[in-house]
Amino acid sequence: MSQIRIDLSLTKRFSAHSGALTIHPTRQPSDTTSKTYEKRSGEILYKAKEGLGTDLSEYEKKSLIKFLALYIGSAFIFITAIAVLLYTVKVENLYELQKERLKNHASLISAEIIDSHMRGKKYEIPDNKEFKVALIGLNGDTVYSDISPIPALKEGIYDNNGRLTIVDTGTRLHHGIKYVVVQTDLLQIEREEAAVSSFLVWLISLALVAGLAIALSRQFLAPFKEEIERLDNFVKASAHELNTPITSLLLGLDSIKNELKESKKAEYLKVSAKMISKIHEDLTYYLQKETFKKEEEWIDFAALASEKGAIYSKLAAPKNIKIEITAQSFIYKIDKTAAERLIDNLLSNAVKYSKNGGKIELTVSQNLIIVKDYGIGIDKDSQKEIFDKFKRKSDIGGGFGLGLYIVKTICNDYGIKIEVTGDKGEGAEFRLNF
Repeated sequence: MSQIRIDLSLTKRFSAHSGALTIHPTRQPSDTTSKTYEKRSGEILYKAKEGLGTDLSEYEKKSLIKFLALYIGSAFIFITAIAVLLYTVKVENLYELQKERLKNHASLISAEIIDSHMRGKKYEIPDNKEFKVALIGLNGDTVYSDISPIPALKEGIYDNNGRLTIVDTGTRLHHGIKYVVVQTDLLQIEREEAAVSSFLVWLISLALVAGLAIALSRQFLAPFKEEIERLDNFVKASAHELNTPITSLLLGLDSIKNELKESKKAEYLKVSAKMISKIHEDLTYYLQKETFKKEEEWIDFAALASEKGAIYSKLAAPKNIKIEITAQSFIYKIDKTAAERLIDNLLSNAVKYSKNGGKIELTVSQNLIIVKDYGIGIDKDSQKEIFDKFKRKSDIGGGFGLGLYIVKTICNDYGIKIEVTGDKGEGAEFRLNF
């Protein structure tokens, strides 16, 4: 029995742009490359140990913003409620205080008028900067006044937007005076001062709470950030290391396919290897999306759909799923990797959730791409959630739950409207409106 041997020392790797395989001889990493990698890894860990800096990832920024919004928002409501309550109590106390002072001053004037009249002396109004006074005679004639205009002559205390006025009849017509009117603007001034002081206290308290929230969040999130950085670094390194064995596996299967009597076994192995490769590509794209440099070019989605359709027809073959492609030329300027991820993930998702012997329809027309399957479908309540990160409809087919999240991310980047229709048991249809 002949033996088939693959010499891994002659391993080659490929880059899959435009679906073609560009072969590059594998090179062992030089000492300089290794040192550079170690240096970069060390820098990442050093930044993590420094705590929260400006190098936050998008996810970390969102988490920090949500935490601060919740903490500061609740503190804002609490401090505002306390400030309003304190202001209200302070204004009420000021009102009562000024009312008592106004009563006392009006009573004092009435007492002095009575006393001067009984002594047969002329009454002279004392000079007072805090209070204005008006003396009204029996017939309503003004004996003296520095109040303008004179309010309605009805006994009592009145508050006109902080201007307190008292009308007193305690003179008992001595000196022919029936009404003593006393007015002050001090309440209005003190209300304004109370409002300013309450606002300053509110502002300072809020600033202190915000500063405390930021300081606490830095301390609280620092160890989590360090662990996330380490995990990110590990996953990125792992994804990078997986590239070579996956490529070797695919190339090795290509090379031995013709030598095997049962080529179907090799084809099934290759299908499995491509599924692993697709998961690896999604993981790599997800990990590099924040630093990924877009290189936009004009892509013919009709040609891309035909190319990907041929690949996924082989992946769908074990389930006897037929992929029907209807493609009209549609050219759009987009990063090629992003375009491939769109078609790859929609087709992969359709194959994964299609039933054995099912059908998938891939349609490309001007400004529109449709991928329709007749599989297990998506219930309407879950249709918005399927684009969430790490969200999977079921345990069928494995994966990380990144495929549709990546599709949604690319659509958001390019202003593409994505719609999903269908229901549980009726299949699903994804429409990309460019």
